[in-house]
Amino acid sequence: LRKKTGAEILEYTDVTGRTVKKAVADGDTKDLRHNDAVNLRFTASLNQRVKAILGHGEFSFRTCRAIYVEIAFHEFRHNGES
Repeated sequence: LRKKTGAEILEYTDVTGRTVKKAVADGDTKDLRHNDAVNLRFTASLNQRVKAILGHGEFSFRTCRAIYVEIAFHEFRHNGES
């Protein structure tokens, strides 16, 4: 998501209460406030697309991502990795 939408500008309030304007790609991936702003900006449209593709409303982007992570974890895990 960050690669495809990296140039889009987000506006959010940081932990000190200041309003911050940053591109998606310029934010720290560990910054909770920035990540929340990314989610608010894109989750609704992603959910609409997922529901349209799958043909019903039981799955969301988050559900599909969880399924992908579960599959990828087992598929790409290295020996000795927990």
